[in-house]
Amino acid sequence: MESPRSPQHSFSCFSRLGAFLTMSSVLMLGPLLVELAGEFHTSVAVAGQLAGATSIAWGITGPLIGPISDSYGRPLVLFTGVMLLGVGFLGSVVAWNYGSLLGFRLLTGVATAMVSPTSIAAVADIFPPEGRGKAIGWIMTASGISAAIGVAMVTLLLDVGGWRLHFWSSGA
Repeated sequence: MESPRSPQHSFSCFSRLGAFLTMSSVLMLGPLLVELAGEFHTSVAVAGQLAGATSIAWGITGPLIGPISDSYGRPLVLFTGVMLLGVGFLGSVVAWNYGSLLGFRLLTGVATAMVSPTSIAAVADIFPPEGRGKAIGWIMTASGISAAIGVAMVTLLLDVGGWRLHFWSSGA
């Protein structure tokens, strides 16, 4: 078992949180679509494009991140990705129109592309071969948990405090 002070333990906790947040960054939009469409005076279909924009930014940026994390180090890329994820979420809270929300969602997509693949690559740097499968399994489990309970959390926060509360709580 990993010591609570070991690099493996710290990485494990950080990467699981990152995996949870990156997956929820796209999935969270489903329950928010009607509220977002009303807030920004657009259709639900147009509001739904926010999820697509986030995913497209993730898909375009993802292949570029590997060489950057190889050159500048995984900790820097992970830290930068998590900070940008926070900026994307918190910026969404203060979005003043649909275009600004779209911009913050694009930033969120870039951030998720920095966190997800770099977390998996860092497993090879930190864990011995016999521990890599377990570490990757925990990261993937966090993504799955995000899909399973993250959406329910979004709907609860939506009911309690409106659509901005989820962006705020995720960003914080």
